[in-house]
Amino acid sequence: MSEMEPEVKRFLQKVVWTLSGALVWLVINMYLGIYKELGFPEKEITLWNILFYCFAVLSLVLLILYFLRLWKNEDL
Repeated sequence: MSEMEPEVKRFLQKVVWTLSGALVWLVINMYLGIYKELGFPEKEITLWNILFYCFAVLSLVLLILYFLRLWKNEDL
């Protein structure tokens, strides 16, 4: 089996980690927002709706910061 060049291997690992991280974030927020019905207030906004949206925004910011650090780092 042939070996990949180290630069290509690091690049593909970054791509896989970025896609899988975004997919995990999306699945968690989709589960909480749609299946647990926290994303759609019924009659009024509850504390759980506010906590869900705070969690979604905060986790997105942290995910973006992680991606920026991941892609800035040359060593992976």
